[in-house]
Amino acid sequence: MGYRIVSSAGVELGTYEGETEREALDAMARDAGYASQADAEARGVAPFDGRILPTWCGECAAEGLDVSLGEIPAVDDEEAWGAWAAEHAAECPMIASRAGQRRAQG
Repeated sequence: MGYRIVSSAGVELGTYEGETEREALDAMARDAGYASQADAEARGVAPFDGRILPTWCGECAAEGLDVSLGEIPAVDDEEAWGAWAAEHAAECPMIASRAGQRRAQG
């Protein structure tokens, strides 16, 4: 799965592959020359505080589904993301699937 990573200032930092948001952040950090996001932070890079958006957010539109997802919260904000996913899961099967995966990861 891919994730679009956007800075807190709204700058698109790129799309990175990973099974989880953390793996996508690690891929971004490796692209910048670090071993991982944790390595980047250990070397003085500020912790990531932007937004991580699953690339599947655009797939529903590509499949012809009329989905208005509104503002998608940062995936690291478990409470906000969970509430958002619950609200939109009926509209988008990918959201329901990802929400279930997140619950299973605990």
